[in-house]
Amino acid sequence: MSRIGRKVIFWAFLLSTILFYSFSPGILFLGTSLDNSPRETDVVRKGRQIDLFEIREHNENLLQSLILEKGPRCAFDKRKIFNLGLPRTGTLSIVKVLGQYGFRSCHPFAEKSWTFEEVLSFIRDPNSVAAKAIRVRLSECDMFSDTPIYGMLEQLLHYYPDARFVMTTREKSTWEDSCERLMEYKCNKLGKNYIKFQKYYYGVRCWSQEHWGRAYDEHHLKVSNLLGNRVLYIPIEMPNNEKLRILLRYVKCKMINGTNYVHKQHALGAQRAVGGRGIEKYERV
Repeated sequence: MSRIGRKVIFWAFLLSTILFYSFSPGILFLGTSLDNSPRETDVVRKGRQIDLFEIREHNENLLQSLILEKGPRCAFDKRKIFNLGLPRTGTLSIVKVLGQYGFRSCHPFAEKSWTFEEVLSFIRDPNSVAAKAIRVRLSECDMFSDTPIYGMLEQLLHYYPDARFVMTTREKSTWEDSCERLMEYKCNKLGKNYIKFQKYYYGVRCWSQEHWGRAYDEHHLKVSNLLGNRVLYIPIEMPNNEKLRILLRYVKCKMINGTNYVHKQHALGAQRAVGGRGIEKYERV
């Protein structure tokens, strides 16, 4: 083949390639997607179908970055700890665990003293006079978990920019099953205050797979976008001894013999044993 013939073939091939990528739907030259919507991190995407390898890798990178961080043991350094996990992901268990290590740990939903109107005022403007009651309650404890904490992320970041963030999580399908079972027998027993929270966060009074599933996706995406690698993930599928180990590393506490990552039912039992009235609030030891 002559030199001119080879050039003609080369330019014809190049032109056809450019035309293909230019007019193919959803594709731009060099493989750039037309869709510029926010992307979830591997950890969050895997969080819907839990991949412990991805989560362990994420957590280890976070914990390694804290090795040189200075501060007192057990993180009693005025830095709050917020668990952003949704209900039914082990939110009460983490309260009990940190309570054993001297953290004043609060579970607002169990306390039943956080009103929807007060929380809404804090969400709209954390510095407002109407939000004072929530600011006072936030000053009373070291660690917080469950409703309404997971819905206040932007405000907590504003008010406590150096806080520590944990996220108990769960595979989406099993989370939905657990929530549906709970709502089947408990929805009509929930107080008016909690129903207001539920309508605000999920858009419905009781169970709806569409609404709750969408809320799950949006919450995981928000945590990923706002916190990135700053949050420690604790999936319910992870072995209890591993949960305890990484949590204690995160708050810089040395493990005490005889302590364990307590399952929810055991946490409730311990609460009743000390005369609790639906209140999960532990003083430092």
